[in-house]
This record gives sequence, C-alpha cells and structure tokens, in this order.
Amino acid sequence: MNINTEHLDELNARINMTLTKEDLEPKVNESLTKIRKTAQLKGFRPGKAPMGLIKKMYGQNVMFEELNKLMSESLASYIRDEELDLLGEPLVSDKQKENNIDTDNEYNFVFDIGLKPKVELNLDKGLEFTQYEIEISEKSLNDYVDNYANQHGQVEQCEDVVDTSFIKADIAEADEKGKVLEEGIKAENASVSIKYIKDEDTKKEFIGAKVGDEKVLDIKKVLSGDAEIASTLNVDKDKVSELSSKFSFTIKEISNFVKHEVNEELFDKVFPDEEIKTEEEFRNKAKEILEGYKKQDSEYKLLIDVRDYLTNNIEVPLPEEFLKRWLHQKNADKENFEEQLEKEFPNILKHFKWQLILGKVIEEKEIKVEKAEVEELAKEQVKMQLMQYGIPLDHFKDEDVNKFANDMILSKQEEVNKLYDQEYEHKALIAVKDMATIKTEAITEEEFEKLVKPEDLA
Repeated sequence: MNINTEHLDELNARINMTLTKEDLEPKVNESLTKIRKTAQLKGFRPGKAPMGLIKKMYGQNVMFEELNKLMSESLASYIRDEELDLLGEPLVSDKQKENNIDTDNEYNFVFDIGLKPKVELNLDKGLEFTQYEIEISEKSLNDYVDNYANQHGQVEQCEDVVDTSFIKADIAEADEKGKVLEEGIKAENASVSIKYIKDEDTKKEFIGAKVGDEKVLDIKKVLSGDAEIASTLNVDKDKVSELSSKFSFTIKEISNFVKHEVNEELFDKVFPDEEIKTEEEFRNKAKEILEGYKKQDSEYKLLIDVRDYLTNNIEVPLPEEFLKRWLHQKNADKENFEEQLEKEFPNILKHFKWQLILGKVIEEKEIKVEKAEVEELAKEQVKMQLMQYGIPLDHFKDEDVNKFANDMILSKQEEVNKLYDQEYEHKALIAVKDMATIKTEAITEEEFEKLVKPEDLA
C-alpha cells in the first residue's frame, strides 16, 4: 500500500493511493472462509466444498467488496493521521483510471480534496461598533398595554350582533326565494365570526341582529372558501359547488370578546408579585419590560454588525470549483439543483467563510460551551414558545418546563447540536465585541427597523 498527497495549490490537493493484491489477500481469504462454512452447494455438506470452487463462485464479488472497503478505510485513516483539514469530502478525480480486479496486481485510486485555508484574524484594536438605544413610542406602549387587556379578556353573551361578534346559528339550505328546503343540507349550532366576513353588505345584514332572527344569505359570502363551507356543513369539499348559494341563518347565540378593563384587577393578574395601584405605575412597568425587549433587539443588531464586519474584512480564499463539484455530487438526485446552485452559490461561499472565521475566533479565544448552558438555552426556548402561544409562564412549574425542554429539544441530538452551535457563535461574537469600543446612539423604533435587514431576521 502506498498513499501520498500531491499539493496543487494552497487550497487544492490530490491524494494518490495504490493498493496491491497482497494488501487484499488476507481480507479476501477471511471472507471466503466464512462463506465456505455456510455455503450450501449441491453435492457438498456445509463447510466441505473445495476452496477452489468457492473462489470461482464468489471470488470476484468478494474481491470487489474488500477492495472498496480497504480503499475507504485507508483513505479515512490517511486523512486523519496526516491531519488534513478538508472542506467537503474527497471526490474521485478525473485523473482516476479504471482498475481491473481480474488482471491487475495493483489498484490505483486518485481523489481530489479541498483544503481549509489558513485564517488570520488580525483584529484591529481600534474596532468600533454602535449600540442603539431604542426609544419606546407612545403607540408601542399603548399596544402593549392593550395586549395585556386582550390576554385577560373574556367572551360574554350579548343581545345584539356587532362587527366583532361570534354567533352560533342553525344553518339550512334554501331555495332562491329563501324558503328552507326540506331535504336540503342543514347544520345546527354552526359558528360564524362576523369579523371575518369579507363582503361588507353581507356583514351589515348581521349587524344589530338578535337571538332568534333569521337571515337568508349567500353562504359563500358568509364563510371563507369551499374548505370552511365543507367543514361547517359537514360535506365533501368537491360537493360545495353543487349546493344552493342561499342558506338560512337562524341565530341561536351571540357572544363578543370583551377585553379586560385597565384597572387594579388587571394589574394584579399581570404582575401578581408587584405592588401596582395606578395606571401610570402599570404603564411604567410595561414600558420597563418593553425597554428590556428593545435592548435585546439592539444587542442582537450589534452582534450582527460584528459578524458582518468579520465576514467583510477578513480575507478567506476558498476552493470554489472543488466546492461546486462536491455540492453537485452531494445533491445529484435533486431536481434543478444546478440552476439553484448557481443562484445560491455566493451565499454558500459566504456561509463557508463565516464558519471558518468563527472557528478561528473560537480557537483563539478558547471558547467552551458546557452541557448545563445548553440545557438552560433549551428551557429558555420552551418559555419563549409558550409566551408566543399566549400561555402565561406561571401556569407551569419548573419541572414542567424541564420536561418540555427534554421532550421537545434535549432528546433530539440534531436540536442539541443546533443549540451548541448557537451558543458557540454567540460567545464568539461577544468575545470580539468586548475587544471593541462601543458607542451608543438614541434611535426611534421606526429608524431601528430600517437598519435591520430582512436576512438578519431569518
């Protein structure tokens, strides 16, 4: 066996490998012996067939399998032992010649490899970034307070339909004159949200109606689309087009969502551990929370700026043609991949570049991420999801959150790896930020939103 590396340039190299029949012989004989022990050939007891016959019947297939196995194992061992730092994976070279396992005594393999470049950070001690102090607008504060009122609001029975009402109605198919069809489609206590009726004239027909009132209307103007009509009437979607457009709606129940009054009862529900007595104190507390969120947004933007600075100012050459070939081979089964690759290749290169820079920062700053940190991140992720669903965190004990974190995230290795990557990147960016001078600048919410690029939010 002979393996060597031929460096073509700083980013591309070629691995040449030569295997001989002598290299393969022990493995081939071992495999054939195993086959002989279990082979059931006519005229011979198991394990008694002549080795010559076994070789004749199975030798070529075994030789092929063992050659590929030895080649793969030898290539992996060589890359590991020589500490070759690769981008992507080895590709069969166009210099590769066909091997004949029957007649050749030597088998030659040639692989093209892409090498990771040396990354020099050379971070300037005069680095400077801006952290924005985002001013909370009166509108944002009003919306936030209103959101609390909505969260703690409730559905109440009403006498009259208004444009935000929910109604329960008995629905029955009618003829063109509005008379209910005896054999027509019917649905009892069907739900209708007045708010979501798009046709204004139809919506006006309901406004002011009371329990017991009957309205004959075009069902396709009351409900939104064939799917909702089919679900409400319990019919197949493809049968909706055959229905009469006229339906009778007899109102059985009217309810309306009423948001909570902004009073001391609401203050206690939202902030049970705080002594808040006035609306002013309530708004100040809400503003404090909003400012915390905006500070997180500002910190996030600052770290994005640090990342962009590193990506735009550190030179990282890449073996682009090799990477294209590797990505083509890796995604050969995907339709229209070549067209997609041409479109996305600049972003792919940017990703490779960032990963190499990030790795260098982690190495130089000796950054570590502990298991306990990842577990805390998982818990925080669960809490954020619960809050997004409008579920108050005080509904759950710590052990509940821990169980959710384990079931949803920590039990899935792929999700755990994502959290490790996320925390390594966060710590690396913090490390670079801490080397820089940070100036602060006051800014409105609208101005800040204009600074954040859509791709930064992805």
